[in-house]
Amino acid sequence: MKLSEKMAVKYSDIVIGDNKGITDYIKSKYSKTVKNKRVELIAYGGDQVSRVQDDSLFEKYPFCCEPYAVTVCRIEPENNVHVILEAFSKMPDESLIFVGNWEKSEYGRSLKKTFSVCKNILLLDPIYEPHTVNWLRSNARVYIHGHSAGGTNPSLVEAMNLSLPVLAFDCVYNRATTEEKCLYWKTSDDLQNLMKNENEKFAEIAREMGEAGKRLYSWEQIAHKYNKLY
Repeated sequence: MKLSEKMAVKYSDIVIGDNKGITDYIKSKYSKTVKNKRVELIAYGGDQVSRVQDDSLFEKYPFCCEPYAVTVCRIEPENNVHVILEAFSKMPDESLIFVGNWEKSEYGRSLKKTFSVCKNILLLDPIYEPHTVNWLRSNARVYIHGHSAGGTNPSLVEAMNLSLPVLAFDCVYNRATTEEKCLYWKTSDDLQNLMKNENEKFAEIAREMGEAGKRLYSWEQIAHKYNKLY
């Protein structure tokens, strides 16, 4: 992968990074190679999602009748799944819905076995139907984002476009994506402390995320940036 990266930067005419953390890395790591090249930042759109109100789904997911936090991601260590679950296992009064591919790896199966016994944690298998996923996110009190790698994460810009209050893992990529306007955590203790914020603080973050999502992460804007390069 390092060789692929090096070749891509060396032989391309324009280098595109999907996050400021990526473009900064490229300019630093390959300073001589890109000295006379354009290095552009183009992220992803997230405005294909929309808030969903569907009372019929409360019958299928009665867990959602009370306030809850939500997370949707691949069950991988780099997404800090274990940290999120550990935090909520110590907060019996805070509910969490976690959607992911638990059976894909031993990591996921082990976590599912350990934390499925927690009454305040609901572990759901992957849901590929957008209406249901958007409903689960739309009705959440807060969105927990644990990704630590990968530049700009599509799931994060979708959450922002849904105007959700975001608690994100503290890394350069997430800070750049959210313009450092949400709340950040690294440990389970950090996350527990952030969950103690009042609804007013979460409402403020939700407004900030919604504004940034619409301003920065619309597909029309992303397409325009690519067209301009072409």
